[in-house]
Amino acid sequence: MRVRKGSASATIAIVAAVLTALPACAGAAKGRTVPASVDATGRTDVTRQLNRFIAGVPSGSTLRFRHRARYRVDGTLRLTNRRNLTLEGDGATLFATTRGGAHRSQLAAERGSTITISDLNVIGANTTGDWQTFYPDVQWQAGFEFDGTRGVTLDHVSAQSVFGDFVYLGTDHTTARGPATDVVVRNSSFKRAARQGVALVAARNVTIQGDSFDQVGWATFDVEPDSAPETVQQVRIASNVVGPSEFFLTSRGAKSPVGGIDVANNTLQGTSLEVLLKSGGRQGPWAFTGNTSGTPVVAGISAFDVKRVDGLTVTGNSAPIDRAPAVRVSESCGVDVAGNSFPGATTDLLSDGFGCERSSTSTTQIRPA
Repeated sequence: MRVRKGSASATIAIVAAVLTALPACAGAAKGRTVPASVDATGRTDVTRQLNRFIAGVPSGSTLRFRHRARYRVDGTLRLTNRRNLTLEGDGATLFATTRGGAHRSQLAAERGSTITISDLNVIGANTTGDWQTFYPDVQWQAGFEFDGTRGVTLDHVSAQSVFGDFVYLGTDHTTARGPATDVVVRNSSFKRAARQGVALVAARNVTIQGDSFDQVGWATFDVEPDSAPETVQQVRIASNVVGPSEFFLTSRGAKSPVGGIDVANNTLQGTSLEVLLKSGGRQGPWAFTGNTSGTPVVAGISAFDVKRVDGLTVTGNSAPIDRAPAVRVSESCGVDVAGNSFPGATTDLLSDGFGCERSSTSTTQIRPA
């Protein structure tokens, strides 16, 4: 193309030609919106239609739900071995109307990597408002489930009224048994779960920060590998607001390695700072710093009940205790309890005097009972 120097029209022609030759923006080209043919009023079950649509969206794409749509999902939306997939909810809601099977989750991902979900709401089938009753036949249901997925972000999502857990992080179902890794749950709200808030069964490098949790039947945070291949390592639980629950955090029955858990600056409202660490094997380190609650634990019960932990730090926490040791430890080493406010406690730390081999770097502070 030949143009005369200084010609404005020629300049415009050149720019237009260049823009025409450039490929479209990758994000725009690969963005897909749920078709209008999928019922967005909630009158009919659209599990199959949505799964069919999701399966047709290529990896590396952005999947968009319709603005504030209500999708009735009585099954499970599945992301199987998907990569670089973003789900933009735009205020849409996935909700169930049937009780469902034992392992029905509203949205479940297995394997795959780099899955981002934002601005999406999930409502389970436990709509009676009863979050304190345990439902053994459907206890494994979850709002969001990730099995062996690498790279997960939940941002500005919500889940409520589930029979099981708000978020479940576990192993994939192949022989590799890989954990969910590099998971971030942030700026989200969760209300009414009949089992756990976040269940960490097989997970590594997890951050749960800036979220709100309310009305949890058992533990807001449960760290519990079920079998030898599973492990939970490097978890940060920070700056969350936690409402009523049976326990703030538990780690019980886990015989696999558990450690590198940092629990900091969480605010408990209407629930006590009650932590139960009693696994089948040794675990640690654990650190609890700057957590606060104005609700006392049941009379005679310690805020921290710890067994078989190597490396426990409890500093800068504040919670009322009713005639019990604030921290009770047994068969544990490397325990540091300092700078807390535990009004009403009979003592800050009660230990069984378990014998530990102290290294030169040990910060063990154990006072035998």
